[in-house]
Amino acid sequence: MQVEYTQGVNLAKAASATRSLEHFVWSTLPDRKAISNGKWTVPHCDAKAQVDIFIKKDKALLAKTTFLWTGFFAETLHHPMFVPNLLQSSGKRIWLQPAPPSTPVFTIGDHTINIGHFVHAIIQQPNLTLSGKYVFATTETTTMGKLLDHWSEITGKETEYLQISLEEYDRLWPMWGMEVGRDLRCWDEFGAESWGSEKWMGREELGLGHELVGFREALVALVESPHN
Repeated sequence: MQVEYTQGVNLAKAASATRSLEHFVWSTLPDRKAISNGKWTVPHCDAKAQVDIFIKKDKALLAKTTFLWTGFFAETLHHPMFVPNLLQSSGKRIWLQPAPPSTPVFTIGDHTINIGHFVHAIIQQPNLTLSGKYVFATTETTTMGKLLDHWSEITGKETEYLQISLEEYDRLWPMWGMEVGRDLRCWDEFGAESWGSEKWMGREELGLGHELVGFREALVALVESPHN
């Protein structure tokens, strides 16, 4: 956590020292530890949120800053903890997760396309986005269970969602299991509030719509990719 915080502070200091800077878009995440009153510590989120505090103390830099949160990437379903694994004796793909299928998910869909659209919209509308405003980059709100349903429908493979404990999740994927698992548990427990108390604007306020690639469309492209 300290390394990520230091890197973020160094970027903020460099931005502050750049006289020609007009607009600083800081990619960040909410402070899960603060939101959960210390229950869920998620270092990759909490460190970025601490950099937010550093930026807010520099009034000149804050005036040029937009804070950007991004939702769950469709590509994440290719990461080890999110790949539905074949249980040969049943023929089903099993999805082992430490949170229930009802857990809300705010997704950015295809991040390789959509983040660019959000940043472009932010830069083009400084009167709306400067002075420390928060933007939450998402295409839709869904659930963990529906993410798996999309994967099953697209691949044609039968699936089963199995909830396991956070400790079991971490044993399967040491270190990262605890980090990601705590984040998922925070989403489940706090829902929309897991994205903090900051007032934010999203795609509608920025005038974005048809150009964004949603989760299902992004997942279709990933599954059909020759590199898959």
